[in-house]
Amino acid sequence: MKNWNVLIATILLMGATVFAAQAALPEKGSLNAANTSLTLPNVKELITFVDSAVTYVKENGKEKALKEFNNKTGPFVKGERYVFALDFNGTPIATF
Repeated sequence: MKNWNVLIATILLMGATVFAAQAALPEKGSLNAANTSLTLPNVKELITFVDSAVTYVKENGKEKALKEFNNKTGPFVKGERYVFALDFNGTPIATF
């Protein structure tokens, strides 16, 4: 179980890092056709979102976390943001 928690935490943190890094790449922080931007408050919100997912895994275990991560109306799907996880072979196991 400990390895699973490390895997989930690593995946989630990598996802947050990718989102945060995107803010520095496009001009004026534009991320998509809707012209939204990833500002510092948005980055902090994303980090909080990822931290809550990591905490959920630690407190509830793999099976319950995967079920919740795959729940389209659950707390880990917020608009275009959602929690995902891959197994060690790169197969998606939580993509909502």
